[in-house]
Amino acid sequence: MIEIRLLPKKVDFANTELYNLDVYKERRLSELILLKLGGSVITDKTQPFTARTDVLTQLAAEIKSALDECGADLQLIIGHGSGSFGHEAAAKYQTHKGAVSPESWLGFAEVASVAAELNTIVMKSLRETGVPAIKFQPS
Repeated sequence: MIEIRLLPKKVDFANTELYNLDVYKERRLSELILLKLGGSVITDKTQPFTARTDVLTQLAAEIKSALDECGADLQLIIGHGSGSFGHEAAAKYQTHKGAVSPESWLGFAEVASVAAELNTIVMKSLRETGVPAIKFQPS
């Protein structure tokens, strides 16, 4: 379960024990949160190139619920790891060593390609639950 805590849109300043900072008066809280969906959570690392669609569906529903509850006070940037997608290709080409040979570049291209495949699956899960997710391609 994703837990997001925000100050209420309207604060009861009669309860000074809870809120005694003047800075919150007449101000709405707007949060920008970076949420990373870990690759080992959204993929099955025992099976190469295997997304855990049941987990993605659950996470997407919880994100949608948080957005519905918080409205415009919650702005999310959602990222994700590559899990069994990227790690398989990275290990095959040993991309952690950098560009050590012409074949290294093929490894980088393959890692980028399989990461994009996983991103497509993540984006589909988010859109299917009504999360207005937009993809930003890393450069």
